Amino acid sequence: MKNLTYILLSLIFGIIGQLFLKAGMNKIGKINLLNKKVIKILFKIFTQTYIIIGCVFFGISMILWVVVLSNFDLSFAYPLVSISYVFIALLSRLLFKEKVSLRRWISIGLIVFGVFLVGFSL
Repeated sequence: MKNLTYILLSLIFGIIGQLFLKAGMNKIGKINLLNKKVIKILFKIFTQTYIIIGCVFFGISMILWVVVLSNFDLSFAYPLVSISYVFIALLSRLLFKEKVSLRRWISIGLIVFGVFLVGFSL
C-alpha cells in the first residue's frame, strides 16, 4: 500500500507541475521556436516563475516515479497515469476557464476505461 502512495504522489506532483507550466505560458503568451529570437524566447520561458515552479514539481514527480518503477511493473504503473487526464481536464476548466466539451469528457472516460482494462486484465 505504501508503494501505491508513491504512484499517487507522483501523479499529484505531475498534475501540479502541468498547471504551473500552463499558468506560466499564459503569462508569456504564444511562442514560435522558429522565430529568429529563439534564445531570447527560451530565456523568457525558463526565467518565468511559474515555469520554474512547474519544473520543480515535475522533478519531484520524476523522482517519485523512479521509486514507483523500482517497486512495480511498468505495465501496471503506467496505465494509472491516465487518471491524471481527468484531473487535468477538470482543473483546466476550473483554473483557466478552458472549455472541455462533452465529446472530450467522453473521450477521456474511454481512455481511462481502456487503460484500466489493459492495466488490470488478468
